[in-house]
Amino acid sequence: MNATRLLICDKDGTLVSPASAAKFVGEPWDQKPLPAVEGRLAEYVDNGWEIAIASNQAGIAAGHKSLENCILEMKFCLKLIPTIQEAYFCPDFDGNECWQVWDTCTESEGHRILHGGSTNPELRGLFRKPNPGMLLAAMENFRGAEEVLYIGDRPEDEAAALAANIPFLWANDFFGVA
Repeated sequence: MNATRLLICDKDGTLVSPASAAKFVGEPWDQKPLPAVEGRLAEYVDNGWEIAIASNQAGIAAGHKSLENCILEMKFCLKLIPTIQEAYFCPDFDGNECWQVWDTCTESEGHRILHGGSTNPELRGLFRKPNPGMLLAAMENFRGAEEVLYIGDRPEDEAAALAANIPFLWANDFFGVA
């Protein structure tokens, strides 16, 4: 049996940008893939990797978007880039919550709150990057991934990878864009 290989990517600024050219994604459908993203992720899938998103979503706690809209935003991103299987996001500043989202046909299905990874309650309070909780929860849910790589565009992404003891690459380097 082959070991699970997992590529985890930050979302905003790494995989997508607002289609409207706004500073942040305002509506779930206001997203477009960044250059080279789809092709590079397809290469990894072709080589046996599974792909997930790990994203802080401070806009919820700050009152800029609702939890429901964020769930729809994650689902839209999964439809937009179908090589990605799941998304994890932290909606609170304290890092107490982690939501797992996968693509389904209805708004009311395809997501759940993990609250400490359900199998690992020690992660509560560690979900918000630069803490490693979301990355560790993704690794747990992908059958204990043995080979993992995290891609991001911000210092807290790099710090989360370091805290989770997994390799990190900057998005521009990984996707080959300047």
